[in-house]
Amino acid sequence: MLRAIRTIATAAFTIGLPQAAHGGFDEGARAHKMGDFAQAFKQWEPLAKQGDAQAQYELGWMYGNGEGVPQDQKQAAEWYRKAAKQGHAKAQFKLGAMYGLGEGVPHDDKQAAEWFHKAAAQGDVNAQFALGSVYQLGRGVTKDRIQAANWFREAALRGNARAQANLGARYAGGDGVPQSYERAADWYRKAAEQGEADVQYALGLAYKCGIGVWEDSVLAHMLFSLAARTGHAEASGELAELTKHLTPEQLSEAHALAAGWKPNTPLPTETKTGRP
Repeated sequence: MLRAIRTIATAAFTIGLPQAAHGGFDEGARAHKMGDFAQAFKQWEPLAKQGDAQAQYELGWMYGNGEGVPQDQKQAAEWYRKAAKQGHAKAQFKLGAMYGLGEGVPHDDKQAAEWFHKAAAQGDVNAQFALGSVYQLGRGVTKDRIQAANWFREAALRGNARAQANLGARYAGGDGVPQSYERAADWYRKAAEQGEADVQYALGLAYKCGIGVWEDSVLAHMLFSLAARTGHAEASGELAELTKHLTPEQLSEAHALAAGWKPNTPLPTETKTGRP
């Protein structure tokens, strides 16, 4: 009986430790959300020193951004490294980025690529996009257009707008993938729906010329208008020129579509008056 009581007591104490640590982390998270960075640091630092990977990542972020502590990129890199070695994907990506930029650590493209690989393999979308860029440019790895396209696709499938835009451009140019204007337009659309002005402009050109999509001057006008709102110079030029050639009915429909569209909602695929 006595042995059983001791066993239960020991188990309860052991189970209680992580719960207490988690409570401290949650307190730090609440403080950070409220902008009390000093209190967040106070809660997270002991956990990080005890080996908590998430707390180590948070300290890396705080040192990197000067939240609650003086900005110190070397300290940021050290805390990211501690978390990264434990398999923390976001920390692996951040450490890779620091090697790529030479912030807090010596510039080392090979190290950057290695850490990006580790994070990308765990599904970190930012690392997947970064790895696509690494293979595209041949930084720290042998330049490989097919690998670049593969990693851009992984990130694109997870909703990364920059990867979607890049993959669209690759299909348009047949760079690392079979050329397909239709697939290019599909990926451009996904990125454009997230508000990427450059891609809205590119998709507008596709509709203007009927490349990969049905020619539709009203959709082209709408897309040029959306991109032009952000100050996109080329889109503004195309918008002004296209406006000269549309009928009042077409302009009315294009203006209504642009006014009614909101980011992260589907773009229309056809119009009433835009087809030739």
